[in-house]
Amino acid sequence: MDNITIYSRTAYFEVTENSTFRSFSLINSTGINLTDETSMTDPIVEELEQVSKYLWVVISPILFLVGFVGNVLIVIVLWKLTFWRKTAYLCLALLAVSDLTVLCVGLSRYWIDEEFGVNVRTLSNSGCKINLFVIYWSMQFSSWLLVCVVVERFLKTNFPLRYQSIVSTKRCILCIVTTAVFLAGLDLHFFWTNGLIVENGEVDCSSLNDAYFQFEEKKFTYMDFAFLSAIPFFLMVIMNVFIYKVLRESRKWRETTVRNQHASSERLRRFDIRLTRTLFFSSIYFLLATTPISLYFIIDSYVKLDDVGEARKDVIWTVCYLLQFSNYAVNFFIYNLTNAKFKNTLKGMFGCPDKRIYRSKYSTRRSTVSSIITSTTSVDDSQRDDQDEQTSESRESEGYV
Repeated sequence: MDNITIYSRTAYFEVTENSTFRSFSLINSTGINLTDETSMTDPIVEELEQVSKYLWVVISPILFLVGFVGNVLIVIVLWKLTFWRKTAYLCLALLAVSDLTVLCVGLSRYWIDEEFGVNVRTLSNSGCKINLFVIYWSMQFSSWLLVCVVVERFLKTNFPLRYQSIVSTKRCILCIVTTAVFLAGLDLHFFWTNGLIVENGEVDCSSLNDAYFQFEEKKFTYMDFAFLSAIPFFLMVIMNVFIYKVLRESRKWRETTVRNQHASSERLRRFDIRLTRTLFFSSIYFLLATTPISLYFIIDSYVKLDDVGEARKDVIWTVCYLLQFSNYAVNFFIYNLTNAKFKNTLKGMFGCPDKRIYRSKYSTRRSTVSSIITSTTSVDDSQRDDQDEQTSESRESEGYV
């Protein structure tokens, strides 16, 4: 085991593989009790703690399994669609990888902690810092990858003639790398502001001193809320509004050019419904999933309650965090509901034929057979007419007529 530097508010300790128990004995000698409970726990607090634990133990593995399988399938399908040739598919593929990172680094940690009592952040000092950095960075990166997808769609619908000259794979990659580096700089402070500390008799991964603690509680929570949820959602809503306006004007133009007004209007109305769902559902769910936990951290920085109140806050925190993690597990279902090409490619992977292709082939075959039968019937009728004419001529020559 690597050397672990443990900080507390009043002491400094070095824990090594051969001195683990002696070091904890030294901590005990300073007056910190790591094992004994000094007071009885309120039954209500115990019940609320059990509720939080139940939610993590039951719901988190379901979200993890669904999200892991779904995001892996997204990567495979987009690989078959040659995602590196299209900027939108490239962003979606990177989004799936980023979502996988969030689930593996963040969600799995809480499940392991609640199910087995092992906090992976406290296994080493470097692991504490890396885990904090990766989980915050990957969550923010996923949000801005969604913004990149909407920006690409905005440019394609509002500037169709200039789209090819503005958007390219190289420029998309440069934009993504720039965003990733900027977000890394935003979260880089975790490497020197956080580490293993002893607090309330337990080893925890947290801020190393009060100044860093106040920075994260009073300032970084607002920064995280802005770059994780508020700014990305604002940009997505604004651009989606412009996209919808362009497509609505296009619908009105098609209504005036199609002869069958009623049938065309009905088809275009259904098209608008599906399109609206596609454009806004991901943005709205993104807001619903990411905003509550960000607001919770801001409120928690100022509101301190008694033991029962803190236990209730923990239940709220658990629900908000699970809701946020669900945002990284549902994209697979969104793509299947709103992207026919993705859905058909996925079906092809499992040997399920596309019904539209089947109907097209069946209709072509049926029309071919019908044309053959029609042509055969026409030939038979013409041959029969020729035979009748020959019989009539022979009868006239023999004097029957």
